[in-house]
Amino acid sequence: MRQPAGVEHDNLAPAGYDLEVSDLERMELAELLVGDREIFRLCRSALTGGADFEVWIEPTSTREIASIYSRRMRTMNRTGQPSIGVAEAVADLKACADTELLIGYVDDRPTGGYYFQIFLTSSFEKVISCLGVRLSVTDSDPADSE
Repeated sequence: MRQPAGVEHDNLAPAGYDLEVSDLERMELAELLVGDREIFRLCRSALTGGADFEVWIEPTSTREIASIYSRRMRTMNRTGQPSIGVAEAVADLKACADTELLIGYVDDRPTGGYYFQIFLTSSFEKVISCLGVRLSVTDSDPADSE
């Protein structure tokens, strides 16, 4: 799975990628973050507040994503990693009928918020789920190592 490149983008296409995905901008992504879960409200608020975001346009196997995040959930539970919506996201991923999904992020850590991981249909029509992770007291700020 790809990790964020650390470069801020105003659209959802990775830097240097030729395929144009400019029709799904920040506000359109925010409109897809609907639902009654607090995680969607928090992520939408971070996104509309100007947080860095990106969605990779290369689809990833839903089964693989569910497996990865199931393991990450167990690790977060064991280590006490501050998080929100992880169990719900894993359940959503396991229940998802789509064979491939897109993965994105919204990074609200600079304002003390969460690093949100977003899972969308490959057609950009719906957010399947979202989770948020905060740095634990033992984690260092990635900006400090640059």
